[in-house]
Amino acid sequence: MGSSNTADNGADSGAGSNASYDLPLDAATRTTVLDAIAHQLETEYAFPEIAQEIKTDIQTRIAADGYQDVKSGGQLAATLTAQLHSL
Repeated sequence: MGSSNTADNGADSGAGSNASYDLPLDAATRTTVLDAIAHQLETEYAFPEIAQEIKTDIQTRIAADGYQDVKSGGQLAATLTAQLHSL
């Protein structure tokens, strides 16, 4: 009769869904992530001049506590995306 295999079993919580979970970030983790992004840009980005510009922008913002209000992974992604679009 009733199936125990319903949407409540978590099967729909993977990619493609609008999951409400967002990774919280503390200051140390946020800085570590930003430093890693800056390093990856420097070593992997196809356009070295642009990579340097982005890296410098990120480092300047870190030094000025420009990311102190960013408290989650999603917020950091949105912030970086907006900043990159403005360069």
